[in-house]
Amino acid sequence: MHHDGLQNRVLRLSKPQRGSFKSFKLKHVAPQHCKATEVRVATDCVGLNFRDVLIALNRYPEKDVSIGLEFSGRVLPNGHENSHFAVGDRIFGMALGSFASQLVVPACAVAKYPSYLSPQLAAGLPVAYTTAWHGIIEIAKLRAGQTILIHNGTGGVGMASIHLAQKIGARVIATAGSAEKRRYLNEMGVEFALDSRNEGFAKHVLNITDGRGANVVIGALPPKLSRENIDAISSGGHFVDMGKNVDLDKAKIYYLRPDIRHTSMNLGLSATEDPQWAGNILRKLCTKLSTHSLPHLPIRMYSIHEAEQAFRFLTKSQHIGKVVLRF
Repeated sequence: MHHDGLQNRVLRLSKPQRGSFKSFKLKHVAPQHCKATEVRVATDCVGLNFRDVLIALNRYPEKDVSIGLEFSGRVLPNGHENSHFAVGDRIFGMALGSFASQLVVPACAVAKYPSYLSPQLAAGLPVAYTTAWHGIIEIAKLRAGQTILIHNGTGGVGMASIHLAQKIGARVIATAGSAEKRRYLNEMGVEFALDSRNEGFAKHVLNITDGRGANVVIGALPPKLSRENIDAISSGGHFVDMGKNVDLDKAKIYYLRPDIRHTSMNLGLSATEDPQWAGNILRKLCTKLSTHSLPHLPIRMYSIHEAEQAFRFLTKSQHIGKVVLRF
């Protein structure tokens, strides 16, 4: 989509009215007001997350939330001088409701991504790496020599978590739902790739760790496997819970395993409440990406006009890496 001269014409992908992917519509909306502390962005691409699927199907726990959480784009004139960005700078970041041709975001919440990245690749990075960084480094404080169990290892957050854990020097166990995906994990250097769809993976984790369990578990699993998940954690270990439909609440987890720590993550809320924090992680990520200390993630591309196909593809859980839509 060509942006030049379209500052007064903003297209937004609206949430389906009937909880069906068939009723996606691109609607014209008025441009947002831009403050001196904000930047106006012409959106190039947006990353699609499972959160967006739940919102579209009216299954997300929080109501009145918009589709979209991450983007890449170019800085537009906004009527204010900005010491951090120039018009035309290519930036990426997180913003609630990012499925729009133009966004207004806090300047502190975004970062210029390395020039070797395409807008498509850049759009697939903010949520995956910020989630992994927050969960593994800031919350669980994973250290070299510890063991981490990463669920859905071939998804965006899973792959970012694997790359971070390997960089730290931790021992990585990862799960995936098909033999093909488990082979992909092995090719990424993951020694132990387990089946996440069958009960019994906790026993494998305990065998691998000589009965101790993993120091950190990150990810989400179907409710029927929630109990098995906490059985795979070592005493004193940390469960970083990304699930939105978990049937074990904090009280029950504490009752079953008072010897572990449990943290539920809500990245959208954290990034919105503290945009400076989100921007700081992105800037650290850019440093790692620029020196090739961390890699970008594989992507599957769609046009924004193919939103229905993209959402349906994500629900099949066949993808590796990220699904990205281009404006």
